Amino acid sequence: MEKEIYDINGILLYSGDFESDKTCLEDAVKNNIKLKKANLRNANLRNANLRCTDLWGANLRNANLRNANLRCTDLRGADLRNANLRDADLRCADLWGANLRNANLRDADLDFSVLSLWCGGQFKADKRICKQILAHAKRIMELSEEGSPELHELMAKYIKGWHRESEF
Repeated sequence: MEKEIYDINGILLYSGDFESDKTCLEDAVKNNIKLKKANLRNANLRNANLRCTDLWGANLRNANLRNANLRCTDLRGADLRNANLRDADLRCADLWGANLRNANLRDADLDFSVLSLWCGGQFKADKRICKQILAHAKRIMELSEEGSPELHELMAKYIKGWHRESEF
């Protein structure tokens, strides 16, 4: 079946005879096709291998990226609203300026990734990710001498046992 990948301005980036959007995109990645600003809205990319792909400014709104390999992927400025990133490997991914509003990142691996602190960066997370983010916030507060001892104690209690505690 003919599959096509367009950018957000309607310009054809890649096409061919593929069984799914996922195999078309993976083939484009394998062939080093530039996918900046690709329009992948609503695409089913479950289990896709997109490691180290340049998806800067891509439209991935409502995309299914469950269990996708997005390690070291450039997702700066990408629209990931309502995307399913559950169980995705986002280690070392650059999500600076990405719109993650209502995205599902439960059980995703965000170690060493870049996240923006802005309202579009709000997403659903599991306890592991919440503990990780809170541990960093707690450390910043300690270094800045902000927050009461009671608050620090409550935060420490919540983050106890987070997955990188021994490295922190």
